[in-house]
Amino acid sequence: MTHMRLSSAAIIIAILIGVAFMFSVPRVVRDGEQEQRVEEVVAKAPEVELSDSYKKGVHTIMGSIVAPNACTTLTAEASHAQSADSATVINLAITTASNDGVCLQLPTKVKFTTSIEAPADVLIQQTTVNGVVATTIAL
Repeated sequence: MTHMRLSSAAIIIAILIGVAFMFSVPRVVRDGEQEQRVEEVVAKAPEVELSDSYKKGVHTIMGSIVAPNACTTLTAEASHAQSADSATVINLAITTASNDGVCLQLPTKVKFTTSIEAPADVLIQQTTVNGVVATTIAL
């Protein structure tokens, strides 16, 4: 009789563990998807710190962005454009490239510099990072 009770208790415990496992696995998967969505939203609105200095007809634009790791390389390119009111402005396009080597995955500020010939009163209208419009912070 005690053997029957022990077997019944073992079966009940196994069923409870199986049911708990079935309910916990989907929750873990959903939580992982939510974290990934948050990272995607953050990646869509990068912040760029900028400073623009003008000397002898050349704007030198320096700045930095927070990259996923220190191995990330930046390429910055400034170009002339026309604003809505037909004034000449500068657009800044920043491209990031990650290194496939071993690198500590720690967010790091990475600096860039670019230059463009333009009149002194020309402003930077738009800054993009990998094609996504960025929020700019003046230094």
